[in-house]
Amino acid sequence: MQVYLDNAATTNLRKEVLEKITEIYEKTYANPSSVHSFGRESRALLENARNRVAKNLNILAKDIIFTSGATESNNLAIRGIVNAKGKDKEIICSSIEHSSILNLVKQLELEGYIVKYIRVNENGIIDLEHLKSLINENTGLITVMAVNNEIGSIQPIEKISDMIKGKNIHFHVDAVQMIGKKELKPYELGIDSMSISFHKLYGPKGVGVLYIKDNIEIKKAFYGGEQERNKRPGTENLHSILLADIALDYAINNMEKESKYVKELMDYLVDNIKDLENIKIHGENRIDNILNISIKGKNIQMLLPILDMRGIYVSGGSACMSGSVSGSYVLKNMGLSEDEVMSSIRISLGIHNTKEEIDYLISVIKGI
Repeated sequence: MQVYLDNAATTNLRKEVLEKITEIYEKTYANPSSVHSFGRESRALLENARNRVAKNLNILAKDIIFTSGATESNNLAIRGIVNAKGKDKEIICSSIEHSSILNLVKQLELEGYIVKYIRVNENGIIDLEHLKSLINENTGLITVMAVNNEIGSIQPIEKISDMIKGKNIHFHVDAVQMIGKKELKPYELGIDSMSISFHKLYGPKGVGVLYIKDNIEIKKAFYGGEQERNKRPGTENLHSILLADIALDYAINNMEKESKYVKELMDYLVDNIKDLENIKIHGENRIDNILNISIKGKNIQMLLPILDMRGIYVSGGSACMSGSVSGSYVLKNMGLSEDEVMSSIRISLGIHNTKEEIDYLISVIKGI
């Protein structure tokens, strides 16, 4: 049996997307910037997709910039904001952000920006009192992910927004692991910019969204044409955008049903392994599809190949840090021991998983 349990890294396309691939590639290929009628048809399809994506994300179409994914969206937003605000404005970032943010702010530190890091507790939730102590009149940007990609901890986005209300501080949220699983209303939550990737919700790779309020100034990251509000030049990835729109629409309209299904699988898994002597579950207040556990006495470099040989595909943490042999910085910053860090795996479920697959996983874990 082959069991794919790495859905926090990427997902399989849902069948509704697969069914449309050939049609979209065959019929829609003109450049949306071309002025002839075929190009105008492509432009109309692009803007229709933008409008529907905006509706499903609870935002306005004018606030959407299509990108290649969340890594680009995070970079475009954060570098664009800090470059516009200047080096006299400080950056505050959680210590367990995705590598596309942490590595960016580390680079900004080298360029002369002041960056402060928010502590997290043993459950991977940011310390709000510590955040409060970091904020001052020079704070220009706060970036905190909605859901951590390694342990699934849900961050107190609304409380952060309330804390900085009226302070002229830009609030950026990486929402990759939340969209399609829980409702998020950026305007109501005071989120100024937000990143998503469609391949995390059963859509195509290579396409994402940066939501950023239309009246917020950001400096360009690179130069070219005037596409995407003159903020992200280059011909739009129209085929992938149209497929992403389909994936998001199905994810949002089926969110309650699909989230309930995945939660039932996760609850069943947790109930069957939580009392095992060699298992430790990390974090509380988690998103329903992500589970991070340590298996006592099993180093990850030995554990992952064992699971792989038995047809179980999980990860040792973030897919973007899969080449690292030093262990998860997320778990380290939560205060886990070196042994716990080096024996941890991430299990992330999806809508295509079955109870039979979870039973197989449980039997393998019990036999390790």
